[in-house]
Amino acid sequence: MENNTIRIASGGVAEEFRNLKVGEAIAFPMDIYNPNTVRNTPSASMLNERVKMGKKWITSTDMEDKCVYVARVK
Repeated sequence: MENNTIRIASGGVAEEFRNLKVGEAIAFPMDIYNPNTVRNTPSASMLNERVKMGKKWITSTDMEDKCVYVARVK
């Protein structure tokens, strides 16, 4: 990830994904956001953005921090 600052999500999951710029990362705290929803968003809710716009995200779950991290890579 290019950006050293990872902000905490505050809006809807799909909205947060759409607002990420290439190289940005965001943390979704598990006590607020369902980890399965966050991890499945790129393949379920963001299909149009992936196919038509070529956007790509990676997700990782950190059980110690209790967050799902998302980075936009394309």
